Amino acid sequence: MPDSYENAILTDAPPLPAIPHTRRQERRWIVLLLLLGLGSTLLLTTLAGNAETFALLRDANLFFVALIGVTQFLRYVAMTGSVRVVAEIVKVRVPLTRMFQVTVAAHAANRTFVGGAAGVLIRLAFFLKRGMHSGTFVAVETIEDGASLAAVALLFITGLYVVLANGAGNGLRWDVIGLVIAGALALAGLVIFLLRRRALVERLAETLAQAVNRVIAKFAHRNLYDEHRVRGGVADFYRGLELAQTDPQRVFVSFCCSLA
Repeated sequence: MPDSYENAILTDAPPLPAIPHTRRQERRWIVLLLLLGLGSTLLLTTLAGNAETFALLRDANLFFVALIGVTQFLRYVAMTGSVRVVAEIVKVRVPLTRMFQVTVAAHAANRTFVGGAAGVLIRLAFFLKRGMHSGTFVAVETIEDGASLAAVALLFITGLYVVLANGAGNGLRWDVIGLVIAGALALAGLVIFLLRRRALVERLAETLAQAVNRVIAKFAHRNLYDEHRVRGGVADFYRGLELAQTDPQRVFVSFCCSLA
């Protein structure tokens, strides 16, 4: 049945209608985020020392300042390409310009609200308005994070080899390096262990959803938990991973963007 919930992400059906909004509402949120960013910048400047901060700005080399700006721009372009190509794996196509704006907004939010959750929520809201299911979004994030982890691991191993080849390994903290490698392998092993046990993932998702629902219910006085929606989200998640296995070319492009 092409209209079934299970096949929704595999079709080219038009995206869900967006929530009506106005330019005034958009400008209000932009101004609010700018004020929060300005406030956090002033706070950090005060904590670091106003005189020291302004002295660094006054003596800064403009060439390196411009180089930082260009590098960040190219970084955002690469990250935009990575997210966009992974979204195409699950049959969701987004304009390059809009995806670039979302990438910049997400990272600006992460700089204002430390932790990374703000950026994830911005990307989630963007894709939900384009018809992507939440479980599919988690699959997209997982695929991109996997490609990024592989790129970082390659760079780490290459850098370590270059250092050792030049005879500079005596000054390295091998205990720290060993802990980093062991921690990364343990985390990767745990993720693989969970992904291979779908029933366990479903139970964990239901437990998490029930816990979040209990917190929300205390304030909203509403029961938002729906077992069928949770199971459907897990099904969307695994379907996204299966699609990635049948489209290794796009996964490789995401890896190259992360490497860049």
